[in-house]
Amino acid sequence: MNLGTWLVLMACSNEPEPVPEPKEEFSKSSKVDAEQMAKEIEAKAIDLSKQEYEVLAPSPEETRVAVEKAGLVTALSGLIPERDYSLEGLDADQTALRVGILLSDTILLVKELPKARLVANLKSVAKGLRQMGAGAGLCDTVDGYGDQVNNDALTRDDLLFALEQIASMSVPGEGFGKKDRTGPMLQAGAWTSGVSLVSEAIIKENRIDTADKLLRHGPTADYFLSYVQKGADNKAPTPVLEQLESSLKVLKAIAEKEKITYADVTQIQSETRTLLEMI
Repeated sequence: MNLGTWLVLMACSNEPEPVPEPKEEFSKSSKVDAEQMAKEIEAKAIDLSKQEYEVLAPSPEETRVAVEKAGLVTALSGLIPERDYSLEGLDADQTALRVGILLSDTILLVKELPKARLVANLKSVAKGLRQMGAGAGLCDTVDGYGDQVNNDALTRDDLLFALEQIASMSVPGEGFGKKDRTGPMLQAGAWTSGVSLVSEAIIKENRIDTADKLLRHGPTADYFLSYVQKGADNKAPTPVLEQLESSLKVLKAIAEKEKITYADVTQIQSETRTLLEMI
């Protein structure tokens, strides 16, 4: 199932439900989709610096595979800190950023999380999508993933495939929200979280030789900067958006250097940690 087909299904999600197919057929089809996705990610994640991925920002799973291919042995999932995933009192931009971080963490931990924690994460993602103003079809679908996981009706592999599709959506108007910056803000949260984990893994293993492959994302930083600098309804930028803009400029400047040094990697880690703590 490609992204276009998936989006069409989301658009039709409020229509009466069709008669369900036999479980065996559904499982077989889903398994094929998940296996195909794994092959595509494997092919694209050879070198992220060459922009070899479907959308401008690499997905969490593409990032994970790229780290493995670069020869790092540190599991990104093992570096994820305890985070505050509360969505209370957040505006649309900060909600989207935080949902992106939660979505990224859930994807990287999808094989490891206890069922109750995984279901809670999915319900929080659905709540965040509603708070962002996403379409009812998308929100209900993510809610449904939580119910299916709770009832053992959805495998972890199939869930990974579904969440990767959401993380890779590049047309906000077709599912994320009414304002065209909401989807990119979600992706910015997920991507920034990944960059932070990658920089930490590089420092932990003292593998600065991998930095040029894994941390050279100038066009990605430019992409997110274009949304941050548009502003929202001519309102003054919030401290979170000011920090996001500052951090993106730093990541862009480092990505454009002839060679990324150890000092650069530590600066990336410091910048992204500061940003993530604010989000």
